[in-house]
Amino acid sequence: MTSPAAFDSRIIHRVRFDDITTSFESDGPADGVPVFLLHGFPDTAATWDGVASDLLAKDPGLRLVRPYIRGHGPTLVHEGHPISAETSALAMDVVRLPGHLGVERFHLVGSDWGCRAAYALAGLWPERLLSMVTLGTGYNEATPITALSMPQVSSFWYQWLLNTPHGETLLRRRTREFCRHLWRVWSPFWAFTEAEFAAAAPAFDNSQFADTVLH
Repeated sequence: MTSPAAFDSRIIHRVRFDDITTSFESDGPADGVPVFLLHGFPDTAATWDGVASDLLAKDPGLRLVRPYIRGHGPTLVHEGHPISAETSALAMDVVRLPGHLGVERFHLVGSDWGCRAAYALAGLWPERLLSMVTLGTGYNEATPITALSMPQVSSFWYQWLLNTPHGETLLRRRTREFCRHLWRVWSPFWAFTEAEFAAAAPAFDNSQFADTVLH
C-alpha cells in the first residue's frame, strides 16, 4: 500500500465498502453543489488541484469531490476480491460514493479512465447526473477491427508493450520512471515541474497499481 506519509500534506477521506476502500479529497462546503472530478491513468486527485482552485474562486458554493480511482493513491480493493480495471468496476466505485455523502444528483467530470467510468455511469444511472463533461477519451473502444490511423497506432505503443512480459516487468520495477515518460510523450508541450510530478507520483506507489493497470 502507499505510505500514509506520502499524503500527509493532503486531507484524505476514506469510505469502506464491501469490496473496496475508496479514498477521496473534498473541497468547498458540505452542502454545496456537488461536482465529482475523476482522474485517469497515470494521474491522481492532485491532477485537479489547479482546476479546483479556479472553480472555487469563481463559485465558492461548489462541493468538489475528487476520488482516487482504484489502484491509485490510498484506494485499495479488499483481500479476496478481484483487482479489476473493468469499466463497470470503475463506474460502480463512483456511483456508490455520492450516496455515502448524502448526495442524490451531481455534476460529473471525467478524464481518461475517468471518462470510461463517466460514460458507463451515464448509461446505467442517468437519473443521478445533473451534467457530464469528459476530457481526453472519446466514447469508443479500439478493437482488432477498428481502422486506426498510423499516428494512433504509434500512440498505442504503451498498450502493446504492457501486454508483454517485458512491459509488465518494466511497469513493476520502474513505475515512476514509466509514468513520468508517459506524461512527457502524451503532453509534449507541457513543461511540468518536478513539484507537479511529485504531487502525483505517490499515487503510483499503491501496491495494486501495476495489477490494476495491467488488467
